[in-house]
Amino acid sequence: MLILTTTPRPSSPDDDTGHKTTSNNATRSTPVLNKPSSNPILETRSNPVPSSTNSPNSASAKEIVAVVPAKDDWTYSNLTVRRGDRVKLSASGRVKISSSKEAGPEGVELEDRNKLLLDQPTGGLIAVIGDDNDEFIYVGRENEFVAKRDGKLFLSVNEGDLTDNNGSFNVRVKVDPSR
Repeated sequence: MLILTTTPRPSSPDDDTGHKTTSNNATRSTPVLNKPSSNPILETRSNPVPSSTNSPNSASAKEIVAVVPAKDDWTYSNLTVRRGDRVKLSASGRVKISSSKEAGPEGVELEDRNKLLLDQPTGGLIAVIGDDNDEFIYVGRENEFVAKRDGKLFLSVNEGDLTDNNGSFNVRVKVDPSR
């Protein structure tokens, strides 16, 4: 199934929960729970489990492509993962992280004492599961991991000051449920 969404983002910086969508310090607000119609999801796929393993409790793989604006604190991917799910992400695009610096999803070497993952490149794509800002995950151009917990999957840019950013990453996310 392919779903195309072209609804523009709301002009208000607040979401339904009252959280701001941007921040300029490393103690970012809780990941933003955007209204479902405001998320820039380009496509969604659900792949059925082969009939040989199909049972009432079998789940199917889910795959989406999300747009992650560099200015936004956190972008909800519209996916909820379960502990044990295999999550595969691949990203493309370029973002401006300052008036003179650009980065791809892999980020660039640039001093930033306020970024969330101090040991990873500035401007790189990052993720977190859940809304408590615990255990950030460096994604870069591509990463695959097994979810350590249940929760909503959020995506962002590894930088302390997002207010001067521009551009976005296109991120393909595939979640294979644990069996």
